[in-house]
Amino acid sequence: MKAFGTEKQGEKNLLTLVGCATIMEHMRRATVRDLRNRYTVLLRWIRAGEEIVITRRGKPVARLVPESPAAALEVDWSRSPAVTRDRAHARMLGAEEAASLIHEAGGRW
Repeated sequence: MKAFGTEKQGEKNLLTLVGCATIMEHMRRATVRDLRNRYTVLLRWIRAGEEIVITRRGKPVARLVPESPAAALEVDWSRSPAVTRDRAHARMLGAEEAASLIHEAGGRW
């Protein structure tokens, strides 16, 4: 067995061709009629991560692929109004005042 990368140019092209054929074998195929009549099954395949080639008269016309997940948004809390608010003149609540406010809110949070 040869080490990876030591094959001849012709063998390398053949490996690429075989690799592409293998990938295409595993890709689901559906006709335009399937798309129209069995779309729930096709959606189930897409949700499972499958790619589907849509064919018309045996020729590929489209490819359905699962949507990639959206990147998580980063929040810059240092610019939040709660952080940047000027508290220099704010009055501290005592324990009784805080308890009274919590009781007054009465679970509306």
